[in-house]
Amino acid sequence: MGNKKVVKKTNISNTHVPDKVYAYMIQSHHMLYELLNCEKGDSVSVEVFDDVGVEHPDGSRDAIQLKSALSNRNPVSNKAIDLWKTMYNWMLSAETGELDPENTKYILFINVNKKGTIVDKFHSAESTEEAIDAWIKTKEIFYDEQGKLKEIGEECRKYVEYFYKDEKKIWL
Repeated sequence: MGNKKVVKKTNISNTHVPDKVYAYMIQSHHMLYELLNCEKGDSVSVEVFDDVGVEHPDGSRDAIQLKSALSNRNPVSNKAIDLWKTMYNWMLSAETGELDPENTKYILFINVNKKGTIVDKFHSAESTEEAIDAWIKTKEIFYDEQGKLKEIGEECRKYVEYFYKDEKKIWL
């Protein structure tokens, strides 16, 4: 009676990571998709220069970032942290020379039917001028007429501020 054990209850839902496992499996599946559809001489990788990458014999690359959601979460909403981490990483890869923006197709693949104003605007850009216009228009989502950043979450702030610095337009 005096040696009664106290058992701490654990919420079992906090011990599973289905989103992370699922996200990793999407990379493997998408890599296989790219392998089945690649041309002679193409090289397909996982987690080398992006989630999935395709290098072509002419030196061009496809940098494929995969986003998944097992909930109602929208991975491409205007204030989605995952979206902004991707935009930040792509911009850094261009700035550091890891990926040549003139020779790289940046692809954002999502496994759910979700949309966002920002991704839609950039997706519809078919020229450098249209990409710069998309950058200017989407900057208005976060900045007021005086150029002051509107209220956004702290996690998102650093990526948004970096992406919308005026000198970053050259990387589009």
